[in-house]
Amino acid sequence: MTVDLLFEIAHQPIDDRDRLETLEPVLAAATLELDIDVLFRGAGAGHLAGPGSERWNQVIDFGLGRLWLCSKDGGAYGSGCDVESGVEPDVGCRGVEAERIPVDAIEQFRRRARKIVEL
Repeated sequence: MTVDLLFEIAHQPIDDRDRLETLEPVLAAATLELDIDVLFRGAGAGHLAGPGSERWNQVIDFGLGRLWLCSKDGGAYGSGCDVESGVEPDVGCRGVEAERIPVDAIEQFRRRARKIVEL
């Protein structure tokens, strides 16, 4: 499967404004009816934790794209984060419907995208 655009988020959010500014280009791409994936890796998993993280659910709820979370083991979603970022299990990633992808599958995953945007 090929996707038009892959947003790769690898930075820890600084504050609520940063959270919004990271989400905005994803929503803008969705208005263009592009097929998009959003990959959270490393410290980027912080966008799925804490206050404001639920905003990402609109991407799923309205069918605007798919959310992916890089995990060390590719384990089932909901068993705690277990991501390379250090976001603690049961602190974040609750209530955000991101699929998991193992770290060792990232390069293959990235090849599916026509364009990659690092946020």
